Parts: sequence; structure tokens; C-alpha cells
Amino acid sequence: MTLSYSDLTAIVAPVPPDWNGVSELKNGPLKKAAVQLLLAGPPHRLEILLTRRSDKLRLHAGQVSFPGGKPEAGDETPAMTAARECQEETGLSAQLITHLGYLEPVLTSTNYLVDQVVGYCAEDPRQLETLLQPDPAEVDMTWFTPLAPFLIIDTYKRSERLSEDGRLRRFWKIPHSDPMIWGATAQMLRNLAVCLNTRIQPELDRL
Repeated sequence: MTLSYSDLTAIVAPVPPDWNGVSELKNGPLKKAAVQLLLAGPPHRLEILLTRRSDKLRLHAGQVSFPGGKPEAGDETPAMTAARECQEETGLSAQLITHLGYLEPVLTSTNYLVDQVVGYCAEDPRQLETLLQPDPAEVDMTWFTPLAPFLIIDTYKRSERLSEDGRLRRFWKIPHSDPMIWGATAQMLRNLAVCLNTRIQPELDRL
């Protein structure tokens, strides 16, 4: 899939949806968070930043994720939360990130409504990787990887398993990914793929 900078800006909203009226879900109170979907490199061969969460964490230990977390005092927008968390977790300066906008938030099984903040950096991903300094308290690894394989919709498969409280959880996963990408991260990548494929296909049909 050949992308352009305008393709990226076309799939995002300038502001996140207003969820202030939603405070309670059937599984408990709603919690807010934001993640940074950081794309880097020339648009025709973009890469995306991923992390592997520390095995020492209480929640989602060892899982592949995007940099992100809960808002703190002083974070005026989810974009500020995402950029701050990205810098804290990976060492990548927030000043390198050009904020593009927001994708639809994702509701996780733990009642977090996660804003997806899309950012862009024109620097070569290999150069950016020399600047990465993962915070060992939060992440074991952080790296850039080509976006193209994640844009193939058939890459994503549905799976299910029983949670610790006995509920049946259904989720997306990317089979044969190493480390395995599943759950909210796979869902977010799939959402990005759907948005970009929806954007590109009408233009291909006109050729």
C-alpha cells in the first residue's frame, strides 16, 4: 500500500470524542488513558513504534503495547498524555513528534477507554532507535517495525479465552508475531489498517 502524508491526516480527527458523560460501565467505573501511535520515516515505507511491557508490572506484564498511560495533572489533552508517556517510557523526546490527530478510542477489558493519538516523525527509524532509552521500570524493549504487514486485514484473527473471573474474552491477535501481538494492541493496529484501507481503496478503484 502506497501512502502519503495526506492519507495519514485524512483518517484522524482533530479532537478526541467527548466521553465526559460516560462514567460507569457494567463492569465498573470508566477509566481514561491515551496511547501514542507513532509513525516514522517516509510515508511510502512507514514504521511504527512498539514496546514490550516489563514482566514486573502488575497489569499486562510482558505484552506488546504502544507507549501510553493515564493522564496526569497538567495534561490538557490526550495528545499531551500520549507524548509525555512516550517520552517517559522510551526516552524519545516529545518535541520530535508531530501530532496528527485521533482515531476512535478503544475500550479495554479492564474498563480503560484509551484514546489513540496518531503522531508522525519524518526522521529515519534507524536513527530514532539510537535515541531510544527504555525505562526498565515500565518496558523491557522498544523498537520500530515496518507498518506495511499490519495493514493487511487478513493478518488479524479472532480468538477467545476465559479470564480469571470466568468471563469469556474475545479479542484480536496476530498469529506468528514474535513477540505475540494481541488484545488491545492488535485491535488498535487493525483499526489503523481499516482506516487506511478505507481511505486508499476508493482511489485505487478510480485508477
